[in-house]
Amino acid sequence: MGEMTIPETADGIDAAWLDGALRAGGLDTGNHIVAARPEAVAEAVGLMGEITRFRLDWDAPADGQPASVIAKLPSALAENRELALTMGYYECEHRFYAEVAAGCAIRTPRTWYSAADAAAGQYALIIEDVGGYERVDQMDGADPDHAAAVIDALAALHAQW
Repeated sequence: MGEMTIPETADGIDAAWLDGALRAGGLDTGNHIVAARPEAVAEAVGLMGEITRFRLDWDAPADGQPASVIAKLPSALAENRELALTMGYYECEHRFYAEVAAGCAIRTPRTWYSAADAAAGQYALIIEDVGGYERVDQMDGADPDHAAAVIDALAALHAQW
């Protein structure tokens, strides 16, 4: 695959693009992604980005091949996208995953691929699917045990820097 283009929406991501992205990110088992089935993870007016899970089918099994990945792209909603670009949200997230995440004192999703064209306002982030982990509904809030675990993790992160 030649130079990777950054898709504007999840509709621009297919098996061939994901195969190239994972290879560009360092995964090369010799196998190829033959199908990528998208599932919207979250859709809401207030979100700053498009978040899509892709279930992957490979031409052969091998250790280290993800069964699914998460794609994060800028919001398709013009007002959300403009705010996020103006505030530098996409650039910060891209740089965090590209430059910082692997060395963090806290567990972060594995970065499979991260690309940015700041001048064009285009970003694509492909990360590990951590959907199987326990989640706390932000509307309900965390119970004391979860809140304490978050505080401990944040303390470890801040102590590192």
